[in-house]
Amino acid sequence: MHTLMAATDLSSRSGKALHQAMLIALQCEARLVILHVVDERQPTDLVDRRISEVKTYLNASAADIGRLNGLEVDVIVRCGIPHLVIAETAREQAVNLIVMGAHQKDAWRDLFSKTTIEQVLRGGVAPVLLVNEDPVPLYRRVLFAIDATNPSARAAYAARNLPFLEAADISVLHAFWAPGKGKLRQAGVNPARIAQYVEETALEAATDLVSFLHQEGRHDPIEKIVFTEGEPVSAIREAAARWRSQLAVIGIQRRTGLRRLLCPSSAKQILRQVTCDILAVPLKDSSSAGRDPAAPDRLRVWPYP
Repeated sequence: MHTLMAATDLSSRSGKALHQAMLIALQCEARLVILHVVDERQPTDLVDRRISEVKTYLNASAADIGRLNGLEVDVIVRCGIPHLVIAETAREQAVNLIVMGAHQKDAWRDLFSKTTIEQVLRGGVAPVLLVNEDPVPLYRRVLFAIDATNPSARAAYAARNLPFLEAADISVLHAFWAPGKGKLRQAGVNPARIAQYVEETALEAATDLVSFLHQEGRHDPIEKIVFTEGEPVSAIREAAARWRSQLAVIGIQRRTGLRRLLCPSSAKQILRQVTCDILAVPLKDSSSAGRDPAAPDRLRVWPYP
């Protein structure tokens, strides 16, 4: 990993994200970029003064981080719309990982608006690490939420190659649907037959996952593999809490026409309901400029096949 970027709004939540970004940069011997975006929707003189003040503050912080930890740290302060500036800067700086703090929870506003994190993810520029918990030197307990029938699973599972996850104990969760269960109940089918149908569906899901893991070349030990019937958001939230996961990894893809590989409402709810840190990995767009999937040095820093 060459470069990671911490996008900060100078809040305490962003402070935790910056600290976690620093720890990952140390572990990966990577360059750290600290980005702050000043809202452009205010008078020009206020924008200019704010940019100057933030640069002074962040440059001092960056100097301390670099001196105390031996890191290369750069500060960028720009004016604009946050999610657009974050995506643009990530492209310019060839960022391999974007680190952001959790957004402030506002149930009423969340009904009608997308968070900056969600908007950044829609751009698919790079994996985004959402920091919810206190920083940790190493992620030890990592939950991979995998739907083996979904192409976005390849994006999520490829994230195991990121250097800061190489020492993690990996658990794999697959939540499956038994689509005919409700109809069988309505038709008055014997409960034992319904249970058999669910078991057969679970076996099919297990077969798909084993095949997926084999195709992805995963031979390292996996702490646990769990199949659970139900919708993914609750399954991930409950599994992360039960296993005390420090990090949950999900794969997503940008909208393509009317179709997305991970249901957008599911991805949105995972980001807002799961309380551990979340690594959201977009499925790589093969047309992305400047990224050669065949280049060996890219396979680890941009972890897509």
